[in-house]
Amino acid sequence: MKDLFEEIFIAMRMNKMRTALTGFAIAWGIFMLVVLLACGNGIKHAMEMNFSSMNQNTVRIYPGWRDLPYRGMKKNTRVKFTTAEVEFLRQALPEAEAITMNDGLWGTTLGYGTTQSEVSLFAIEPELTKVNKLNLTGGRFVNHLDMKERRKVIVLHQTTASKLFPTGTEPIGQFVNVTYDSITIPFQVIGLYDALGMERYQSAYVPFTTEQTIFCPEGRINTVDILINGIKDEEGAEAFAEKVRLLLSRRLIFDPADHGAIWIHNRIDQYMQTQNVMSGISMFVWIIGFGMLIAGVVGVGNIMLITVKERTREIGIRKALGATPRSVLSLVLMEALCITTLFGYIGMLTGIGVSELLCRIFPEGAYDPQSPSMFVNPSVDVVTVLLATLVLIVAGLLAGYFPARRAVSIKPIEAMNAK
Repeated sequence: MKDLFEEIFIAMRMNKMRTALTGFAIAWGIFMLVVLLACGNGIKHAMEMNFSSMNQNTVRIYPGWRDLPYRGMKKNTRVKFTTAEVEFLRQALPEAEAITMNDGLWGTTLGYGTTQSEVSLFAIEPELTKVNKLNLTGGRFVNHLDMKERRKVIVLHQTTASKLFPTGTEPIGQFVNVTYDSITIPFQVIGLYDALGMERYQSAYVPFTTEQTIFCPEGRINTVDILINGIKDEEGAEAFAEKVRLLLSRRLIFDPADHGAIWIHNRIDQYMQTQNVMSGISMFVWIIGFGMLIAGVVGVGNIMLITVKERTREIGIRKALGATPRSVLSLVLMEALCITTLFGYIGMLTGIGVSELLCRIFPEGAYDPQSPSMFVNPSVDVVTVLLATLVLIVAGLLAGYFPARRAVSIKPIEAMNAK
């Protein structure tokens, strides 16, 4: 076996350029497959992160303006949501796991001592935690007793808290001045949270009833979120959204075909479309990657054909001296195996190295707080890479098999007369 490997490496050294070009094709193929897989995972992880803070089986509804006259209601009149509409939906949609309302006060200022920070203040119900996956890092969230007693309590994003309070000050239990529309009221901090994805902006949360009493006595509602299970495709999501639109059109008197009267953000549909896009990207990556691998394998086969042709006389002499067909077959196959394994390993290591470098540049957790992330943690599964390399090695053996069979079929007398 030692002599066999020595002979193979001597042959490779005597044909350095040919071996190097073939090896480069193999290494480049596995390298590009690894890098493409890493980049595809980077996009996939970013999309998952952007959706990570939201339950995907959610429909969000916004009140709008009537674009069409309908049953005495004029065009360009505003559609308004009240708590009565929310209670109506809770009765009309028993399949919904949760229906929660909220109101937003943008441009609200929070103050502690001489420090101030501008946030978006949201009046919410405790059920918000079923819709948005808020990671509570300290204290507690708004509960039903806060709602019932209209308590002046607030939950802050941990980044907001770090801006407001001096280092070493425990935010929980402190009072911050909430200023909106020239009204300033102290609220007690009861909790801190962190959120990633599309909901990672620095919002503050107060009980819905408290906000309505102090800042919005007219009873305004900006959005209604409906959480529903059992929907597994885009058709089901669209059907549920149309059911909600029809129910509200009857109650609020607008044309069911008037899509401007209420705006429905169907997260289920959006998420599934994103998943389809990701599946297409993954398929594209694998097709391109395997195309490059096949190019490398074809190169191995061509090199082995040339090798067999150049060494025809040598093979004839071997067979004349008593070399068995198996030994000749092993010689050619082992050369193909060595080239494929060596350069495939080099390509794999280089690809993993580039993937690790990309992970350092785009690490998980380093997000721009002002925009959705597009590329996060482009890591690659080592098991997948190893399997791809193994497939490449097996394909290299198959590529070398047919030239090896040709070498075995050569008769000694014909080989001796070959030029």
